[in-house]
Amino acid sequence: MSTIALPHIETEEQLEVLTIFVEMLHKVTADGGRKRAAGLKPSWKVDPSHEAAIFSHLNKWKHGETKDPDSGVNPLVHLAWRALAIAWQETNRQCEPPAARVTYCAYCRREIPLPHDCSSPVEPRAQAGGDRTR
Repeated sequence: MSTIALPHIETEEQLEVLTIFVEMLHKVTADGGRKRAAGLKPSWKVDPSHEAAIFSHLNKWKHGETKDPDSGVNPLVHLAWRALAIAWQETNRQCEPPAARVTYCAYCRREIPLPHDCSSPVEPRAQAGGDRTR
């Protein structure tokens, strides 16, 4: 395995975090790399499916999946990888940021475009059974 040049590390904790995270992301990258090499996915640099995949991985985790069947890695690591890919695409102008992002109102739980000002606080709907709460 080749080495990765890291920026100046100021603390042992930074080194520990980066070492662990690089190892975690490596496993996801290897899984995606096999699929991209087989022609099953476009290059990560232009892949338009990252955002949808974020929500898919989050949904899998919310429903109790702790190990991706293809990679053996926690779905949240896949989510983090996809988020970093979008950040790279936007930073390097490989894609345009969405014109209007959508979120859910904390009060009424309706899907809403951002920004949003909910003037009528309503009790949030109860979470579906079995969902994790954080």
